[in-house]
Amino acid sequence: KEHNSRVQARRRAQEEHARATTAKLAKEVELTHARMVAAKQTKRLEGIDAEVKAKQSDAKLPITGLAIAGDSVTFDDGAHGPVGTAALNSASRIRLNVAIAAALGYRLVAERDASLLDSDSLAEIDAFAKQHDVQLIFEIVASGEPLTAVIEEGEATDPGQTPLDLPEF
Repeated sequence: KEHNSRVQARRRAQEEHARATTAKLAKEVELTHARMVAAKQTKRLEGIDAEVKAKQSDAKLPITGLAIAGDSVTFDDGAHGPVGTAALNSASRIRLNVAIAAALGYRLVAERDASLLDSDSLAEIDAFAKQHDVQLIFEIVASGEPLTAVIEEGEATDPGQTPLDLPEF
């Protein structure tokens, strides 16, 4: 009887070992398959990255100094090195927008937040626009005579506060 129980215990241990070995082999096969899939996908992504970089380097950007760096657009004005366009100050951003629009052939450029520009920046952008035959429409918050139109509560008036005759859209 004792002999039989030892034989059965040994047999159960061997069966358990066989089950564990089979499970381990199955996991190793699963892991090998996952690694193969990952390697294939990595190769595919590397190919896509290479294609994107090639297209970015071949891209004809509208103005000198504009570049694509990874997932962002940078601008190098020649003085300060490349800066992400999101980090540009208002004057530089508006100058860049007007330059890009002019390079792409647009003849009308509307900009918000032009109130943030000082008189020198406004004069510089205006001179550039005239040189490139671009008409500017700037949103400027101010009061007094230098404005040619005032918009209050959706109504356009001249500086003397008389309503302008504008077509309805």
